[in-house]
Order: sequence, then structure tokens, then C-alpha cells
Amino acid sequence: DVLNALGLEFKDLYDEAGSTPPAPAQKKKATRHATHEKAIAAVRWSVEQNGSSVAETIPYLYENGQPFGYNVRFNFAEGGKTFRQIHRDGDAWLSKSGPNLWPLYLLNDIPADGTIYIHEGEKACDSGVTCGLPSTACKGGCEAPDKTDWSPLAGRDVVILPDNDSAGEKFVTKVTTILHALDPPAVVRVVRLNARPEKGGDLADILDEYQEPETVKDAVEGTAAGESVV
Repeated sequence: DVLNALGLEFKDLYDEAGSTPPAPAQKKKATRHATHEKAIAAVRWSVEQNGSSVAETIPYLYENGQPFGYNVRFNFAEGGKTFRQIHRDGDAWLSKSGPNLWPLYLLNDIPADGTIYIHEGEKACDSGVTCGLPSTACKGGCEAPDKTDWSPLAGRDVVILPDNDSAGEKFVTKVTTILHALDPPAVVRVVRLNARPEKGGDLADILDEYQEPETVKDAVEGTAAGESVV
């Protein structure tokens, strides 16, 4: 502002000194990898410096079964976890999340009709499938539902099964807002199962405890049937 008041531009100062402003730094291009394994290896090196190791590579597919990307889970030796993403870009793989919306997890397994159960993470979603509940999830859980393409659930009856913590309630708010904005809007119910552990519990925790998929399924479906639309 002071320079502008004096009628000077930043460039003029360089011109008076007989030089030119430095060129802006060039953004480094992302490395393109021939296979998803090589892209995973690219992120694996840096993450494993923190004492973690690959626990799971979780595929995200288009409806036709073609791969979109992978959510790679790393477990820390002292406990805890972190995730990194890779995605397909034409004939190559990039070791980053990418700008495009991710498909829903298990998108190509979503049935054409009936209720769909939305989970906060892939592990809970897999447990839902084990119980016989048509299930899906989004990459990033409560942190990034806006980075997912939810349009396949337009007009569908859905039940959100949040984790038992504050992040779970944020997930409910974010996903409900997105689903209501679809054309046509999804019909949304929320089920907070009483059997969840007090902190962060989800359907995977319930299934681990009871080891009875049919019983868990009946409990979820029965509870959902009594919940009001939100």
C-alpha cells in the first residue's frame, strides 16, 4: 500500500536497480508411475520413516469395475494409523489423492433397489457386507465426504451408521447435507446403535464383539425401521 501511494510498483524497483523480478517458482510435476504398486511404493517410503507399515490397500472402483484409485492404510508400531491415496490418471498412476471426486467405496456392488447403509470407514463397511447389509463408504471418512461422488444415491433410501464420537456426528451432518442436495434427494435415516463402544465404536466393533452377523443385521434393520427420516 505504501508503494502504491508513492506511485511505484514492485517491478519498478527492480527496473531502477537495473534488474528484473525473479521468475515465479515452477510447480514440480507429479511423478507418473506405470503401475499402482509403484505408486504405492512412492508413498510407502516416506510414511515408513515414521515407523509405520502398509496394513491394507483398499481399492475404489468405477461401476464397471475399472480402478479409480486406492486408499492405502499404514499402521504405526506404537498404535494408530494414517492413510495415503493414489489414483489413476490415464495410463499412469499418481501418488496423491487427485482433484477428481472419488467413487463410493464398493460402488459396483450397490444394488439397484432397497436400502443402502452408509458407514464412516471401509472396515465398518466391510463388516456391514459380512452382515448382509448393502453398504458403502467414502474415502476419508468424516474428513472429506465432499471429495466423493454421491450421485449414485440420488433418490435412494439410505441409513447412516456413524461412529460413536464427535467426528461421527460431524459425518452425519456433512453427508446428510450432501444427500439432501442430490436430484432427487435421498431419503435419509440415522441409526446410532446402543451396542457401540463409548469412543469411536462402529459396526466393525459390534461384529467383533458379538460374532453373530445375522443378529447384528437384524438389530440394524430393526432399529432403522423405527427411525424417523432426517
